[in-house]
Amino acid sequence: MSGRTRNGLGVGVFNAITANTYASVRSAEGEDYKILTQPLSDYSVVVLDQSLKNNSYVSLVNTNVSRMGAAYDANLTGGLFRLGDKQNTYALNGKIAVSQLYHPDSLGTDLGYTYRLDAGKVSGKWQYGFAHGFETDTYNPADLGFIYRNNEISQSAHVRYNIFKPFWKFNSFYSGLSTGYARLYKPFVFSDFSVDGYVNPTFRNFHEVYASVHWEPVHTYDYFEPRVKGRFYTYPINYQVSGGYSTDYRKKLAFDLSGSYREFYENNRYNLSAEISPRYRLNDRLTLRYNLNWGGRFDDVGFVDKLEADSVIFGRRDVSTVTNTINSSYIFTNRMSLTLRARHYWSKAQYQGYELLNETGYLETKDDYTEAHNVNFNAFNVDMVFSWWFAPGSEMSVVWKNAILTNEEDVNASFYRNLQNTMQSPQNNSVTVKVLYYLDAVAVKKKLFNKKGDKNVIASARENLLSAAP
Repeated sequence: MSGRTRNGLGVGVFNAITANTYASVRSAEGEDYKILTQPLSDYSVVVLDQSLKNNSYVSLVNTNVSRMGAAYDANLTGGLFRLGDKQNTYALNGKIAVSQLYHPDSLGTDLGYTYRLDAGKVSGKWQYGFAHGFETDTYNPADLGFIYRNNEISQSAHVRYNIFKPFWKFNSFYSGLSTGYARLYKPFVFSDFSVDGYVNPTFRNFHEVYASVHWEPVHTYDYFEPRVKGRFYTYPINYQVSGGYSTDYRKKLAFDLSGSYREFYENNRYNLSAEISPRYRLNDRLTLRYNLNWGGRFDDVGFVDKLEADSVIFGRRDVSTVTNTINSSYIFTNRMSLTLRARHYWSKAQYQGYELLNETGYLETKDDYTEAHNVNFNAFNVDMVFSWWFAPGSEMSVVWKNAILTNEEDVNASFYRNLQNTMQSPQNNSVTVKVLYYLDAVAVKKKLFNKKGDKNVIASARENLLSAAP
């Protein structure tokens, strides 16, 4: 449930309960039994958001996960704000949050926190800004949220030059330059430094070009890939160039092209990717879009295994990923639509050799490691969504999902044979119905306090439903 008062206070409340979840297990002797993997759990989110003058706001957010039995509970409380001047020229953004994981009494509570501040010029041709933030090594919002990594202190700066009005042969022009610097929170050591730049002009014919460069001019240190606390991998100096081209989306037929190349100053290591995405609008109701994406990482390096005494094994591999996606949408009326999305994701990794990560973060050849770690992974998904806006701000959705997942060590060289094997694998299907109803609290309040309020509310609701019926 969500809404906003006359004074600009937004209120949002979400709650969900999930039943016990079990994994079906078969022992080596052929005995079948079940293991509880997730107990009965309650998930809740509460948000208070106060709008202020000059496009400013202040918000309070709380998320909570409570589980039955001996499993731990999780809570997060955070605040966010934005303060802008009257001309919306400068702005200051910030956030602070505290996470708490409540373990059984014998294990105590894990407490972590994060904060971030962004300040700068946010309008005009020239824009610039600075940011600083960090997450402690115990900050963990993942029970009802997402974090890429914690235990990091980061600083960044950017400058942008934008032209919003048409000039010469361009409708608009965007460009920017940024840099980032990061250290670990614990221990306080250097981890990363990079420089990025881009240009993005749109021509008078509404064709668009994009080009960017990413550069890591010094050796950086990855403390996360080894999966062992205190160990790190010395990441090589590297650079990446990327580019893209889009035609006029106003035309019935349009397409996007993009590609990138990344080179590492280490052996013969490089990354290459390419993407093409044509789209065709058959008429005002039906649109089709196809996307083909290919990416290759050659002589790639990454974690494979951990042996006794914290011996960390890395592998050198060639990784190839192909993604095919078809999107279509059909608009029945201005209140009804049907969308369909089918996606096949195929990623395979073939290992060329294995190496030992030493204490200085570099790799040493390890010929006596013989385990196989090749991967042939497939994911095929179909999502179909029927949407009906039956009243102002109110929507009903019917969603059908089909999913196939396969993961094996035998790498299949043929795309069509691989796809055929995937389609013959077990499938999961689900159907979900969701109804979102917008209630004008002020109007209902007036009608309820009216002598004929009940009849008016019923008549008004009936009129809304009849007018929205297909």
